[in-house]
Amino acid sequence: NRAAPSTLGTLISFGLLAAAKQTMGRKSLEAEQVIQIPHTMAEMIAQRGKASVGDKTILDALVPFADTLILSYNRSKDPLAAMGEAALAAEKGMESTKGMAAKTGRAKWLDGRNREYPDAGAMLCVMAVRRLCGRLEGGGEAE
Repeated sequence: NRAAPSTLGTLISFGLLAAAKQTMGRKSLEAEQVIQIPHTMAEMIAQRGKASVGDKTILDALVPFADTLILSYNRSKDPLAAMGEAALAAEKGMESTKGMAAKTGRAKWLDGRNREYPDAGAMLCVMAVRRLCGRLEGGGEAE
C-alpha cells in the first residue's frame, strides 16, 4: 500500500458492480445494453471517487469514450464503428490530461511534477479500449 496506494482498482470494481446490477438477471445482452455499460461505470466512478472530467483521472478518457460510444452507436447502429470512434475519443481525452494538475488521487501528491505526462488511469482506460477493439475487430470474443 505504501508503494502504490491507488484507489483506481477499487473504483473500477465499483463501476463494474454498477454495470452488473444494470444487467442482472439477463442471460444475454442486446447491443443497446452493452453500449450503456461504460457510461454506467463512469457515473459510478465519478460518484465514488468524487471526481469529474478535468481532474486528471480515468474519467478524462472514460467519459469521452462512453459518450461517443452512445452517440456513434445511436447514429450508425454499428457497434464496431461506434467502438472505433469511441476509442479515438478516449485517446484524445487521455492526451488532454497532459499539462493538467491532478486534483484528486495519488497523482495529486506529486504537486504538479507530473503535469507533462498523461494520467495513468486515463492511459489504462485507453489500453483496455484498444485491447477490446482489437479483439472485436479480429472476430474473437472480448475477454
